[in-house]
Amino acid sequence: MASADLRDDLNCPICTDIYTDPVTLPCGHNYCQGCIEKTSECSTHHKILEYYCCEDGACVCVSCCLAGDHRGHKVELLDEASEKKKEKLRNVLDKLTPQREATERKVQRLQENWGEVKRKAASEMERVTVLFRDIREQLKSLEKRVLSEISRQEKHLSLTLTNLIQQLEIRKDELSSNISHIEKLCRRENCIVHE
Repeated sequence: MASADLRDDLNCPICTDIYTDPVTLPCGHNYCQGCIEKTSECSTHHKILEYYCCEDGACVCVSCCLAGDHRGHKVELLDEASEKKKEKLRNVLDKLTPQREATERKVQRLQENWGEVKRKAASEMERVTVLFRDIREQLKSLEKRVLSEISRQEKHLSLTLTNLIQQLEIRKDELSSNISHIEKLCRRENCIVHE
């Protein structure tokens, strides 16, 4: 449906083909330039279209105004109506042009802001990347120092414990020897003599 409406908007009502060199009349209707030149006569009275019917928005001849369908209607000379239409269009243009310029300025400002946002984001990303790289290096260095300290303490404690174990093993051997000697004495009949 929408595409059909679009085709209707692009077709000349006279030749029903797509516009060739389109022209807009004061009434607001669009036609091909060639079709306008061919139909500058009233199709009813075959006289030149010199007037514009304000009520019906149509180009009419003098007979249409005096005795035809547009009798009694408010009419203007076609040139005058065309100038009025052009004046209205110029007024609209005068309003739209500053709006377009203001819109262009806003677009430019937004594009500048967008560029600034991208630059700041890139700078922040670089800063954070460097920061975390430094943090990783510091953590790696700290990890090495902590592991080295743990290893040093382990060696120190291992040496201390090894020495203690050796001393206790010696003491245990001494105790075992004493126990064995005492047990032997206990098994003798007269332990006092051999004490």
